[in-house]
Amino acid sequence: MNPIHSWEKMLDQILKGQEYQVYYQDNRNLLQRLWDWIKEWVLELIYEWFGGLSPSSTAGDIIVAILLFVGLIIVIMLAVYVMRYWRGNQRLKKSQPFGDIDTQSLTLTDYQTSLAKAEQNKNYSLAIRYQFLVLLVKLDQREWILKKSWKTNWDYYQELKQDRERNAELFYQLAVYFDSVTYGNRHVNAEDYQTYVKKIQRYELEE
Repeated sequence: MNPIHSWEKMLDQILKGQEYQVYYQDNRNLLQRLWDWIKEWVLELIYEWFGGLSPSSTAGDIIVAILLFVGLIIVIMLAVYVMRYWRGNQRLKKSQPFGDIDTQSLTLTDYQTSLAKAEQNKNYSLAIRYQFLVLLVKLDQREWILKKSWKTNWDYYQELKQDRERNAELFYQLAVYFDSVTYGNRHVNAEDYQTYVKKIQRYELEE
């Protein structure tokens, strides 16, 4: 056997030994591998977007950390929004705005009189309720909805959504706030009340 070939074979066997191969093994855990993969991906994007700019490894770690933090904030905000939207829907499906009020014997003037008394007494929570009830009576008079004591705000929302989607979305916002005040014991001060009144007034101008 050629001595050179013999030495090459021996050297190859030595290099394949565990004591040498350990230097080529990836000893990183899953999180470390994921972090390095994300960092390499971000650095490649920066390199492509900014015409060959290549940040250092440390800068890459900082950039990835910032992006992950911003991403986490966005996810949390979306989760909160979805939860609030879901809770609002559930509340709309249960709430009957007229409740024990006799909708047949009372006129729009009756509701407006009750509203004026609530405003005079600075009972803003009750005033919110009557503001909303007055709106429902007016929508019934416009024949946008059919007012019934057993109906929920979700029913009214669905009625509006059939032909007046824009009006339905505005109504949804007003209804959710009404429910949070009437059934969720949300505190209402004078400023909150005036803000709600302005939204009601803007809604009434919608055609």
